[in-house]
Amino acid sequence: MRPFSVAENLGFRRLIHTLEPKYAIPSRAHFTHTVVPSLYKECKVNIVQALKEAETIAITTDGANIAEVLQEAVTEWDLKKRNHCIAIVTDNAGQCWRALRWTQDSRSYRR
Repeated sequence: MRPFSVAENLGFRRLIHTLEPKYAIPSRAHFTHTVVPSLYKECKVNIVQALKEAETIAITTDGANIAEVLQEAVTEWDLKKRNHCIAIVTDNAGQCWRALRWTQDSRSYRR
């Protein structure tokens, strides 16, 4: 995979012009603001649907602000299901357990 800036590289532009003089190369901005966001949305819809159909889901994370990260992931990917639990794998650090307590009620997690 090459960076989007390759579309602005003079050598690349010359190569494409040699191969097909009438072809207009899309700009880096076109890829950044149009193509990639569109692909992301399309992909996300498919992933969210697959996650809705999954019987179980596991989340692995590490780092600061774990509670926020977990809550954002559950919300963004529409993971919360009635009468289902989400398995969260941690490195057993104290901050992980505090985060789990903040994100779920006390009956929903096991140490």
